[in-house]
Amino acid sequence: MPEPRRHALRIVVQHLGEPQRYRVVAYGDAAVYAPLEFTSRAATVNAVRHLGTEINAEVLPQDETVSSRIVFTADVHVTESQLRDAGLTRNA
Repeated sequence: MPEPRRHALRIVVQHLGEPQRYRVVAYGDAAVYAPLEFTSRAATVNAVRHLGTEINAEVLPQDETVSSRIVFTADVHVTESQLRDAGLTRNA
């Protein structure tokens, strides 16, 4: 069985400046994916883990209300299946 095609992407997790609000952005040379927004640390961590990246929930601010900021980045090589499982879809 052939190995699934992999996509090289940068994953960025942004805290949105409100308690428990996060955005996950994924992009690469060939594609940009629609951002995902979450209202819990657990859901954010789960989505990022689908992309094969270990993320510790402790890096995500829990109750911080300062301005938006990037709290995590990673470079990954993912399959279409991993993208689907994380909920990422390509921007048109």
